[in-house]
Amino acid sequence: MNFAGLERRVTNLERPSDIQEDPLGAILDTLSDNDLGIVSEYGELVNAGFSHEEIEEMMGQDTYEKAQAIAALVQNELAVQQFAGAAYRTGKKPRTTKPRKISLHPR
Repeated sequence: MNFAGLERRVTNLERPSDIQEDPLGAILDTLSDNDLGIVSEYGELVNAGFSHEEIEEMMGQDTYEKAQAIAALVQNELAVQQFAGAAYRTGKKPRTTKPRKISLHPR
Protein backbone atom coordinates (compact mmCIF):
# COMPACT_ATOMS: atom_id res chain seq x y z
CA MET A 1 0.00 0.00 0.00
CA ASN A 2 1.16 3.53 -0.79
CA PHE A 3 0.84 5.29 2.56
CA ALA A 4 2.55 8.48 1.35
CA GLY A 5 -0.13 8.99 -1.31
CA LEU A 6 -2.90 8.19 1.13
CA GLU A 7 -1.47 10.59 3.70
CA ARG A 8 -1.26 13.36 1.08
CA ARG A 9 -4.90 12.82 0.10
CA VAL A 10 -6.05 12.94 3.71
CA THR A 11 -4.03 16.16 4.21
CA ASN A 12 -5.69 17.68 1.13
CA LEU A 13 -9.12 16.77 2.44
CA GLU A 14 -8.40 18.32 5.84
CA ARG A 15 -7.31 21.63 4.30
CA PRO A 16 -9.95 24.36 3.98
CA SER A 17 -11.40 24.49 0.50
CA ASP A 18 -10.80 27.57 -1.67
CA ILE A 19 -13.89 26.76 -3.68
CA GLN A 20 -16.61 29.22 -2.81
CA GLU A 21 -20.15 28.04 -2.15
CA ASP A 22 -21.73 30.78 -4.25
CA PRO A 23 -19.55 31.42 -7.30
CA LEU A 24 -22.12 33.71 -8.93
CA GLY A 25 -22.27 35.91 -5.83
CA ALA A 26 -18.46 36.11 -5.73
CA ILE A 27 -18.37 37.14 -9.40
CA LEU A 28 -21.09 39.75 -8.95
CA ASP A 29 -19.19 41.18 -5.96
CA THR A 30 -16.36 42.11 -8.35
CA LEU A 31 -18.65 44.26 -10.53
CA SER A 32 -19.15 47.96 -9.90
CA ASP A 33 -22.57 49.31 -8.92
CA ASN A 34 -22.94 50.80 -12.40
CA ASP A 35 -22.16 47.46 -14.05
CA LEU A 36 -24.62 45.68 -11.74
CA GLY A 37 -27.31 48.19 -12.66
CA ILE A 38 -26.70 47.72 -16.38
CA VAL A 39 -26.74 43.93 -16.24
CA SER A 40 -29.78 44.00 -13.95
CA GLU A 41 -31.70 46.21 -16.38
CA TYR A 42 -30.64 43.98 -19.29
CA GLY A 43 -31.76 40.84 -17.44
CA GLU A 44 -35.11 42.35 -16.52
CA LEU A 45 -35.78 43.33 -20.15
CA VAL A 46 -34.81 39.85 -21.39
CA ASN A 47 -37.03 38.21 -18.76
CA ALA A 48 -39.88 40.52 -19.76
CA GLY A 49 -39.75 38.99 -23.25
CA PHE A 50 -38.34 41.85 -25.29
CA SER A 51 -36.32 40.97 -28.39
CA HIS A 52 -32.64 41.83 -28.53
CA GLU A 53 -33.35 44.55 -31.09
CA GLU A 54 -35.97 46.14 -28.82
CA ILE A 55 -33.62 45.96 -25.83
CA GLU A 56 -30.82 47.59 -27.82
CA GLU A 57 -33.19 50.37 -28.88
CA MET A 58 -34.36 50.95 -25.28
CA MET A 59 -30.90 50.87 -23.70
CA GLY A 60 -28.92 52.51 -26.46
CA GLN A 61 -26.20 50.78 -28.45
CA ASP A 62 -23.29 51.56 -26.09
CA THR A 63 -25.11 50.45 -22.94
CA TYR A 64 -26.50 47.37 -24.71
CA GLU A 65 -23.01 46.33 -25.84
CA LYS A 66 -21.66 46.88 -22.33
CA ALA A 67 -24.49 44.76 -20.88
CA GLN A 68 -23.62 41.98 -23.32
CA ALA A 69 -19.92 42.25 -22.36
CA ILE A 70 -20.77 42.03 -18.65
CA ALA A 71 -23.05 39.02 -19.24
CA ALA A 72 -20.28 37.30 -21.24
CA LEU A 73 -17.78 38.06 -18.46
CA VAL A 74 -20.05 36.51 -15.85
CA GLN A 75 -20.64 33.41 -18.01
CA ASN A 76 -16.89 33.00 -18.60
CA GLU A 77 -16.12 33.34 -14.91
CA LEU A 78 -18.79 30.78 -14.04
CA ALA A 79 -17.19 28.38 -16.52
CA VAL A 80 -13.80 28.96 -14.85
CA GLN A 81 -15.38 28.31 -11.45
CA GLN A 82 -16.94 25.07 -12.68
CA PHE A 83 -13.62 23.97 -14.15
CA ALA A 84 -11.84 24.79 -10.90
CA GLY A 85 -14.38 22.74 -8.94
CA ALA A 86 -14.05 19.78 -11.31
CA ALA A 87 -10.26 19.98 -11.10
CA TYR A 88 -10.45 20.04 -7.31
CA ARG A 89 -12.60 16.92 -7.26
CA THR A 90 -10.22 15.08 -9.59
CA GLY A 91 -7.16 16.03 -7.54
CA LYS A 92 -5.65 18.35 -10.15
CA LYS A 93 -4.60 21.85 -9.17
CA PRO A 94 -7.21 24.35 -10.44
CA ARG A 95 -6.17 27.32 -12.56
CA THR A 96 -7.96 29.75 -10.31
CA THR A 97 -10.74 29.68 -7.75
CA LYS A 98 -11.21 33.43 -7.43
CA PRO A 99 -12.95 35.61 -10.01
CA ARG A 100 -10.48 37.44 -12.18
CA LYS A 101 -10.60 41.22 -12.27
CA ILE A 102 -11.27 42.21 -15.87
CA SER A 103 -11.82 45.83 -16.71
CA LEU A 104 -14.91 46.52 -18.75
CA HIS A 105 -13.98 50.16 -19.06
CA PRO A 106 -11.52 50.94 -21.89
CA ARG A 107 -8.88 53.48 -21.07
